Amino acid sequence: MSKRTKPPFRADHVGSLLRPVALKKAREKRAKDEITPAQLKEIEDREIERVIKKQEDVGLLSVTDGEFRRSWWHLDFLWGLDGIEKHIMDTGVAFAAVTTRNEGLKITGKVGFSRHPMIEHFKFVAAHTRRTPKITIPAPSAIYGRPMMTPINKQVYPELDRFFEDLGQAYKKAVRGFADAGCRFTHAFVASPSCAPSRAAILTSQYSHLNDKFDHALNGAPIAFIREIIGGTRQSGDQKFILSGTHGGHEDRRPGGQQA
Repeated sequence: MSKRTKPPFRADHVGSLLRPVALKKAREKRAKDEITPAQLKEIEDREIERVIKKQEDVGLLSVTDGEFRRSWWHLDFLWGLDGIEKHIMDTGVAFAAVTTRNEGLKITGKVGFSRHPMIEHFKFVAAHTRRTPKITIPAPSAIYGRPMMTPINKQVYPELDRFFEDLGQAYKKAVRGFADAGCRFTHAFVASPSCAPSRAAILTSQYSHLNDKFDHALNGAPIAFIREIIGGTRQSGDQKFILSGTHGGHEDRRPGGQQA
């Protein structure tokens, strides 16, 4: 069997890796204002170069920065969009062994995509690997109703349809931005928020609207909104872009369906 040289590869990963102790300590120091942003970036750069090499050494053909520059898997990207700000909630999300930080997001202006730091994050990976550089960003469904109804400025968006339309356009521009930075998009675009559609899209290498798992598209969002985003990924190339699904409380109500 010949070895694949283009994505999707037979062995792959989302790319969020355990943070090294040095990085966690640096973030704690930065939170206390004991080091500068430049000093934190220097440590991030060093640890990312190490984790890139580790991914190459184990034989992975696509590599990420381990998401070492992020404090959340999803919020850091969403906070970087126009019109979105950090929101402090009453409490975090309770899991079995931990309760998360009480951070979320709120919509304070027109949602859009102009400049985003993760474009440079991708460029750093691309400049430090001979393998396929990859970046993972949250699906647009992560912005709304998770874990609570997203606070939206009603003066900006009196109706949700306009909000979803702008969100779709912002993601389309984001996809274009990563493409312009050298990232190419093939097969693993996951537009749905719950586990079943996400897994189906990755395992079948088909868009969610082709693998019969499109019913979870987004709670309250028009289907056309996600189809429009998918339309922004039609040009395929040598690199891989994963738009990950999110874990929500949605349930597949069909016979044999599963709950996320």
